[in-house]
Amino acid sequence: MLAGEKVDIPTWKKFDREFHIAVISACDSDLIVQMHKDVFDKYLRYLALALGFRGGAAVEEHQQILNLALKRDADGAVNMLSVHIQSGVEQAISNGFQLNP
Repeated sequence: MLAGEKVDIPTWKKFDREFHIAVISACDSDLIVQMHKDVFDKYLRYLALALGFRGGAAVEEHQQILNLALKRDADGAVNMLSVHIQSGVEQAISNGFQLNP
């Protein structure tokens, strides 16, 4: 996608979801994993339609989340995930997405 390749958006979002679930599953809590899946699915439903692909910034955020998770740096991973989510929300808003149309 960074190189401009045309990508099937549902497939891309599926792999994005699976990436986040794989990272969160290291917590070894079925409850937390299920809660994350529920929240992420709602996020996809209500925001991802407005996001599109954020390019290199999203790729870099994913890389940082992965690196922090592999280091077992929970605080760093949570902070980076917050940046990742906030950046997506900001882009959705700048694209004109409204929670209450």
